[in-house]
Amino acid sequence: MSPTANLQTDNTSASSAPADAASIRVAYPINMLPWPIDTPIHGIGRYMFELAKALVRFGPELGIQFTAYQDPSVSAGPFEALPLRRFPALRDQVGINIGAATRAAGDAWKVKLARGDNELPGLLERTASALRDRRRSWFLAKENISLIHYGFHLGNPVYPRSVPLVATVHDLVPQLYPETAKAEVVFGWRQFLRAVPRITHFIAVSEATADDLVRHVGVPRERVSVTVEGVDAAYVPPRDRDAALDLLAKRYGITPPFILHVSTLEPRKNEVTVVRALTALPKEVKLVLAGKPGWRNEALFRTIDELNLGDRVLLPGFVPDEDLPHFYGCASVFVYPSLYEGFGLPLLESMACGTPVLSSNSGSLPEVCGDAALLLPPTDVGEWAQALQQILTDTALRARLIQRGHERVKQYTWRRAAEQTIQIYREVVAAHRPR
Repeated sequence: MSPTANLQTDNTSASSAPADAASIRVAYPINMLPWPIDTPIHGIGRYMFELAKALVRFGPELGIQFTAYQDPSVSAGPFEALPLRRFPALRDQVGINIGAATRAAGDAWKVKLARGDNELPGLLERTASALRDRRRSWFLAKENISLIHYGFHLGNPVYPRSVPLVATVHDLVPQLYPETAKAEVVFGWRQFLRAVPRITHFIAVSEATADDLVRHVGVPRERVSVTVEGVDAAYVPPRDRDAALDLLAKRYGITPPFILHVSTLEPRKNEVTVVRALTALPKEVKLVLAGKPGWRNEALFRTIDELNLGDRVLLPGFVPDEDLPHFYGCASVFVYPSLYEGFGLPLLESMACGTPVLSSNSGSLPEVCGDAALLLPPTDVGEWAQALQQILTDTALRARLIQRGHERVKQYTWRRAAEQTIQIYREVVAAHRPR
C-alpha cells in the first residue's frame, strides 16, 4: 500500500475520530504560509509538507492524530491529500463578508486615498485581520486538540492560549542578514518575534539554528529542541546515466562536465564566488545555477557579463522535483557557497545522488555535512577555485567524498524527523497537563 493510500481526505472533525485513534491530536495550520501554496513547494514549504506526510504515515503507530488547517476557499496545494480541515468563513461568525466590506470602503475612499489619507481602509483591514485571528482561535479551541504546531517562523501565530503551541524556526536570516531578505520576510519575522513569549516550545532544524535562537532572540535553551530534516527516496544515483544525460541535453541544453548549484538566486546564496572561481577552471567546465531568479541578484548577473561567462554559466530556472535527481546525479560536483543557512537540504540531496560536495563553512552547513564534504570560507575565490580543480581531477578524493556522503544521508530521514517531532509533542503535552 502506498504511503497516502489510506489518508483521511474528507472534512470530518478532528474531535469526531474514535477515542482510541490517537492519544495526542495535533493541529497543523498552513493558512499563513508566505507564498501561494499551490505553486511548486521548496525550502520551508518542503519541510512542512514532507514532515506532514511523515506524521500522517507514522503518527498512528506513534500515538498521534494529525490534521492540517487552512482558510476557506484557499488552495491547500499538496496538503489536500492529507487530513485537512477548513476554518469557517468569517461571514459565518459575524454576519458580513468583512473582506468585501474592506474593499468597498477602499473604493469609497479613493479620493482620500489619493491625498494620502488611508486611515479608514487601514483600520478596517486591521479589524478584518483581528477578526480572522479570533475566528481561527475560536475554531481551534472547539476542536478537541492537544497541541498546535506552527511550522515556520514568519507571521504572528494567534491561536488559543489554552492549547500549547510549538513553532519551528528554520533560520534567523531576517535578523542576521536582513539586507539579503525580502521586505515582507523581515516584516513577517518581526511579527513572529512578538509571539515568542506565547510559544510553548521551539523546534530548530539544526544545532546552529538553536544556538542562534538562544543567542539572538533570548529564548531559554530548555525551550528549544532540535530535529533533523529528511531526504526523499527519489534522490538516488541515476540507474541509467546515459538516459539521464540525454534528458538534460534535450530538455535543458546541458551537457557534462558541469558544476551544479541548486537554490533560489539571491545574495545570501553567494553564487558570485563560484562564478569568479569558474574562470580558473578549464573552459569545457560549465556552471549550472538551477533555481528561480529570486531577488537582489544584479551583482551576480553583472559579474557573469563582466567575466564573459554567458556561455559557461547556464540558468535553467526552477527545476521540477522529477528532474532534480538527474541534475544531481550527472553533475561533476555540487557547490553550496552560502553565507548562512539554517539547514541546507540540497547538500544531502546531492550526496544521496552520489555527487561529491563542496560547501561553505558558514551557519549550519558544517553540522549538516560532517566529514562528507570539503568546507571552505564562503567568499575566498582562490580557495574555491583550488578546491574545485582538486575535486574535479582527484578520483580518490571524489570516491571518498561520495562514500562518506552515502553514509551521511542515512542519518536524515523523514521518519526520524517525525519520531523526533512526536517525542517533542509528547513532552510538551505532558508538561501542559494539570497536575
